[in-house]
Amino acid sequence: MDSSSGELEEIRRLLGDLTARVYRVERALNLQSGIATELPTAKETSSLSSSAPPADLRAPVSVSPGVPPKVAAAPLKAKSAPDLESRIGSHWLNRIGIAAVLIGVSYFLKFAFDNNWIGPAGRVTIGVLTGIAIVI
Repeated sequence: MDSSSGELEEIRRLLGDLTARVYRVERALNLQSGIATELPTAKETSSLSSSAPPADLRAPVSVSPGVPPKVAAAPLKAKSAPDLESRIGSHWLNRIGIAAVLIGVSYFLKFAFDNNWIGPAGRVTIGVLTGIAIVI
């Protein structure tokens, strides 16, 4: 029974250390988390390590949720016109990609026609379907 109580104390100590580390990281990054917990004081930490384990070891350890500190939100910048980077990424590269796909499909169709993978009926069908798609 002594080894299980020692393991329980070690787990409690590790849980306290991890909780403290997460709290420090959240404070350093100014994060607001709904699951942030209060740090135990030095008195509570010492009482945890010196107290005997609870009678029912199957009971979960409760951690009381704390209220994270309020951080003032940074004002958002109003975008009047998109900058060059977003124009290149959203418009130019999109159109270049569409052109590359069309060129690739046309070379594949030419290769398929040259090797008779697609016969005359298939060529006419492809032409009709493409024409209908363009009209629509």
